Amino acid sequence: GAFTTRNVFTTNAFNIEKGKHYAMFNLQGPEFHLAINNHLNVGVMTTWISAPVALVSKYSFTNDESKVKFSIGGIVGNSFYINQFSSSAGIGFATLTFGNRQNNFSISAGYGFFQDDNTRYQWIDPGTYSIEDDYYLANYEIFDRITEQNPDIEYLEKGTFNGIIISAAGAITVGRNTSLIFDSMIMPKLSSSNSSLYNAEQLGISPGNPNSYLYQVTVTDDETSGSGSLVVLMPGCRIQKTDKKAFQFAIAGVMVNDPNGDFTGFPIPLLSWFRGF
Repeated sequence: GAFTTRNVFTTNAFNIEKGKHYAMFNLQGPEFHLAINNHLNVGVMTTWISAPVALVSKYSFTNDESKVKFSIGGIVGNSFYINQFSSSAGIGFATLTFGNRQNNFSISAGYGFFQDDNTRYQWIDPGTYSIEDDYYLANYEIFDRITEQNPDIEYLEKGTFNGIIISAAGAITVGRNTSLIFDSMIMPKLSSSNSSLYNAEQLGISPGNPNSYLYQVTVTDDETSGSGSLVVLMPGCRIQKTDKKAFQFAIAGVMVNDPNGDFTGFPIPLLSWFRGF
């Protein structure tokens, strides 16, 4: 059935037969997937507050008779109304799957990015700049003031995180209706674009405008920008009684190394209900 094409989060290379659509209801939100034909399926993923939203697709080049299954796919998402559509992310990937629908192993590789215009990710060419503003100059206003009043300088309004993603996943049938599943997502080098630090000094009232104040701002690169790594391991279990109903639970172990070498790890419970339609 269609559920056998899913690991915990990623997909394997098995195809979904035309018309065997399915929905997946997770703790964080729902997914809906449509099998356009025997090779192509498309879908949408979101949360229970309808943001962010992601469009997904997968094309399977092979069928069950193929010794090695191969597929390509992608996910493109946006923050939607949460921060005025200003954040976006995407993943493109290819997958090889070995075995059958009951017992299989998949390996995937792809590339992912995340882009955001949060002020902590913005970058300006390092240097010293003169700007004018009100008596109180907030730190989050500095980027806009410098770029507005110095339009010819180099700057990046959005920060980008990107890197290669690899995954190993599989399923083993251990009972009539029960399978043990495993999934993973590994970004060995999660790179981020440079961001800036500001040191603003108020020099006094602007000579050309008595209602404004003159500031001298020193811009430097934030040394904490750089490369980190991300590992997510997801062991779990799936119980499927019919072709149209299944339940799945897993624990995601998330491990992050930031550019300073600091390690953070935490678990996330994952519960999912599959429904065919």
